[in-house]
Amino acid sequence: MAATADRPASILNGTTAIPSSGTTAAAIETDLAAVNGGKLIAPYITMKSSTAIAWSKVRDAAGGRAFPGVSWSGGDVWGIPVLVSDSVGDRIAIVYENEVVLDDNLIELINNARNTPI
Repeated sequence: MAATADRPASILNGTTAIPSSGTTAAAIETDLAAVNGGKLIAPYITMKSSTAIAWSKVRDAAGGRAFPGVSWSGGDVWGIPVLVSDSVGDRIAIVYENEVVLDDNLIELINNARNTPI
């Protein structure tokens, strides 16, 4: 989402979407390999919980679970952490931790919240 006067742009603003190749294990692996030319540096995969559940049920050609590390609450794919949030909508995004920048005001808000007794 683009920035407005009331909120900053989302971390996916200005990114290029890669169309899905399909829902099979091979298609999902092809899509993941296409991200950044296959050079994944400190990535996280973000998806909504229903997508994580669907991925946990995908079977490989031999009938085994293609992504046994994925569950409704997250997990990992090829050792890449999966972060589940229904806020991402129907997108599956690869987010690089070293490329996410927070505004100083948000950091101050987070620090104040940590120091505020409940």
